Formats: sequence, C-alpha cells, structure tokens
Amino acid sequence: MEWKRDFQFEFGSYVQPHKTNNPKNNNKPRALDGIYLGPVQDNDQGGSIIMDLSTGREITRSQVDEVVMTELVINK
Repeated sequence: MEWKRDFQFEFGSYVQPHKTNNPKNNNKPRALDGIYLGPVQDNDQGGSIIMDLSTGREITRSQVDEVVMTELVINK
C-alpha cells in the first residue's frame, strides 16, 4: 500500500468518481455521486471503493475527487 495514493480520503467522505461515457460528446454526467469506503486492496495500481448514491452498490474507480458534502447528500 502507498500512503499518499491509498489514504487520501477519509471513510465516509463525499466524493465524485469519474465516469467514462461512449460516445464522449454527449450531455450525460461525467461524474457520479458517492461515499468513499476505502482503497482497493488487491490492485497494485490503486483505486477506490465507493458506494454509488444513486444505486447503493459498490463501485471501484481510479479517478476520484472529494467535494463538499451538502444537505441534499446528507438527506439522501
């Protein structure tokens, strides 16, 4: 494990993982809303385990941005 890569967010932080759309030139969202659960354990390249707020499922992503938690996210 690498400290700066794997522990950049706290458990329960509100994050927006990047999402790849095909084709890329559309108006669909390019990020999801999620809650950070922890780093991926079995991957040398890193990554994050995130709970997708729209589906409630766990997803893994390599590109994640932390954002300010709003009342809408807290209520959800």
